[in-house]
Amino acid sequence: MISIIIGIFVGLMDSVLDYLIFFEEFGSLKRMIFYPPVHEVFTRTVIFLSFVIFGIVVQYLANRSHRNLQTLNEQEFFLKIISGNINDMIWIGSDDWEKIYYVSDSYQGLWGRSSESLKRSPLSWMDAVIEEDKERVKTSLRKIIEEGLDEFKFPLYRIKSLDGNVYWLQVSGKFVKVAGEGKRYVVGVAQNVTNQIRVAKQLKDERDYLQKLLNIAGVIIVTLDSEGNITLINRKGQELIGKSWQELAGKNWFDTCIVKEKRREVRMVFDMIISGKVEPVESYENTIITDDGRERLISWHNALLYDEEGNITGTISSGLDVTGEREAQKRNAEYSEKLKRLVKDRSQELDAKTKKLTDSQKALTYLLEDVNEARQDLIDLNKKLELSNKELEAFSYSVSHDLKAPLRAIDGFSKILLEEFDGKLGTDGERYLKIVRDNTQRMGTLIQDLLNYSRVGRVGLKPVDIDMYFLVRDLCDAQLELSMEKNIVIEIDTLPKVKADKTLITQVWNNLLSNAVKFSSPRETPKIKIGFEDQNDSYRFFISDNGVGFDKKYANKLFQVFQRLHTIEEFEGTGVGLALVKRIVERHGGSVDVEAKKDNGATFYFSLAKR
Repeated sequence: MISIIIGIFVGLMDSVLDYLIFFEEFGSLKRMIFYPPVHEVFTRTVIFLSFVIFGIVVQYLANRSHRNLQTLNEQEFFLKIISGNINDMIWIGSDDWEKIYYVSDSYQGLWGRSSESLKRSPLSWMDAVIEEDKERVKTSLRKIIEEGLDEFKFPLYRIKSLDGNVYWLQVSGKFVKVAGEGKRYVVGVAQNVTNQIRVAKQLKDERDYLQKLLNIAGVIIVTLDSEGNITLINRKGQELIGKSWQELAGKNWFDTCIVKEKRREVRMVFDMIISGKVEPVESYENTIITDDGRERLISWHNALLYDEEGNITGTISSGLDVTGEREAQKRNAEYSEKLKRLVKDRSQELDAKTKKLTDSQKALTYLLEDVNEARQDLIDLNKKLELSNKELEAFSYSVSHDLKAPLRAIDGFSKILLEEFDGKLGTDGERYLKIVRDNTQRMGTLIQDLLNYSRVGRVGLKPVDIDMYFLVRDLCDAQLELSMEKNIVIEIDTLPKVKADKTLITQVWNNLLSNAVKFSSPRETPKIKIGFEDQNDSYRFFISDNGVGFDKKYANKLFQVFQRLHTIEEFEGTGVGLALVKRIVERHGGSVDVEAKKDNGATFYFSLAKR
C-alpha cells in the first residue's frame, strides 16, 4: 500500500515538472508568476493538491507505523510475561541451529548461563550435557538437521547446571514458516522433567516392591477392571495358568482363564457385582483352565476396588488351588465307601472262613503229623544219600585205581616192546603197538575226565577273587608252549574280576582254549579272540576262533557227555570237556551258549554272576 501511494505522489510531481519546463520555453518565469494565464492557475492548483496529498500520505504512514510498533511492543510484552512465568525454556532460532533470535529467561535458571551467551554461541547449550548423554544428543541433532523434519523430539537427556544441579530435560519443537518469507524458523521447548522422572522412579520402586510381596505369596492374586480385564497378576498365578505377564496383561479374564462351559455364568455374576446389584461373596470356588488345557479348581476370596468418589472400579481376588485337596477328598470318600463295603464283605467271608478254619484245624493236626513223618523220612534219605556219596566216592577211587593200573601196565609194556625190539617187530607190529598205546592213553584220559565230571557235582565250591585277565593270559602262554602251531594269534581284551572257584574256572578256560586251538589248527594262521560283555547283573565271557566251525543245529549236543561232531581221526578228544564246562558254569549259577557256522569258526559263551 505504501509503495502505491508513493508511486502516485512521484507521478504527480513528474507532471508538475513537465508543465514548468514547457512554460520556461515560451516566456519568463517571472512574467508568468505576476501575470498568470488560465493554464498557469491550473498548474498551481495541481501543485497545491499534490502537496496536500503527500501530507495526507505521510500522516497515514506515520499513524500506521505507530500502531504496528504498539502492537509489536504489546506482543513482545505478553511473550515475556508468558515465558517468564513458566519453568519450560522457550527459544526461537534459524533452521540450521546456527542463530538464536529469542530465548526465555528459564534458560538461565536451568543452564546457569545468560540468554545473551546462548545468542552469541547458539550451540553452547551442548556444553552442559553430561558426557554419558552427549553423543546421543549430538546424533539426534544431526538427524533433525539432515532430515529436515517438520517436528522433532530429542530423547531424554541430562544437563549439569553451573550450580552443580543435574536436570532431566525433554526437548521438542517445530519448524515454522512466516508468511511472506521463504525461510524456516525453529521454535523449541525444553521441559524440566526431573521431578516427573524422580516420582516415576519412586512409583516404579514401590510397584516393584509390591510386586515382590505379591510374588512370594503362595496363592494367586489377581485384579480386574470393571470390564474383567487383567490389570495385575502375581507370579503364582502366572505359573499356575502357564502364561507370562506379557501374555496376560490387559486380557479378559473370563475369555482367557475360565472354562468355556462356565464362562457366561461367571461373567454374569461379575457384572452384577460391578454394577452394585449384588454384594460379592466372600469365598467361592470355580474352575479355571491353564495354557496346556488342564482344569484347576480354585478357592477364591474377593474384595471390591473403589475410586476416590466411591465408584466400583474393579475387584481384587486371592485364590488357592484346591484341585488336589478336592480330588483327595473325593478319593477318600470313595475309599471310605469302598472300605465299608469291603468290611462288610470281609466280615461275611471271615465268618465263613472261621467255620472252615474250625473244620480245618482237625485236618491241620493230621497234616502236621504227616509232615513230621515226612521230615523223618527226609532225614533218613539224607543219611542214605550221604552214605551213597561216600560209596560213590570210594567206587570212583576204586575205578580210578583199578582201571588206570592195567592201562598204565599196557602202556608201559607196549613202550618197552617198542624200545627193546626196535626194528625187529616189523612195520605192522610197531604200528599195532602204537595203536595200543594211543587207545590206552585215550582211555586213561577218558577215565580222568569222567572222574572230574563226577567230582564237580559232589565237591563244594570255594569262591575266591579271580583276576580273569591274568588267569587267561597264563593259560594262553602255557597253551602256546605245548602247541605244535607256532603261528597262533591270540587276542585278549581287558577282563573283569570275578568271585568263583578258581580251580573249576581254570578248568573251564583250559577246556575252551584247548578246543579253540585244536579246531583252528587247520588254518594257515589260527586266530583266537577272548573278551567279555558287561550285562545287567552278570559278565558274559566269550572265546572265538576262525576254525572249522560246525552246523548250528548240532549245538545242543555239544554240551552232553560223549557227544562229538568230528571223528577221532579228524580231531582227538573224549567228548567230555564241554559237558564239564557246562556243569561247572551251572554250579556257579551261570549258563553256556555257542554260535557257529560251518567252515567259519565258532564262539563259545559262558556267564558268571557279578559279586
